[in-house]
Amino acid sequence: MLLLGLILFIIAGFINGGMDVLIYDNNSFIFKSDWWLSKGKYSWDKRTWLKKYFLSFISNGWHFLKFIYIILMLLSISIMCFSGYLHIISFGFIIKIIILYIIEGSAFEIGYNYIFIKK
Repeated sequence: MLLLGLILFIIAGFINGGMDVLIYDNNSFIFKSDWWLSKGKYSWDKRTWLKKYFLSFISNGWHFLKFIYIILMLLSISIMCFSGYLHIISFGFIIKIIILYIIEGSAFEIGYNYIFIKK
């Protein structure tokens, strides 16, 4: 169970890297469609109210990746809590959160620099 939680956590880091590529270097993003890049009929001013506010996770690539990121983070933390890895707040809990932060940050760097960027 713990391994599944860690795998989901690492994938969330990759997704987070993809979100940053879309925001800061979208010309290098691996997918070039208007939906991923929020262009054309997918730009903010051309979306319906429903897609702007209620269904924003399907309105463009960045919001879709954000949705996936949040789901993966919630699932991974829930799995780690139920598997007994994360307990009530204590010194050990804080150390584990720091370790998870480092793992997620490393996965982010891999996602940003190697997975979602076209070189």
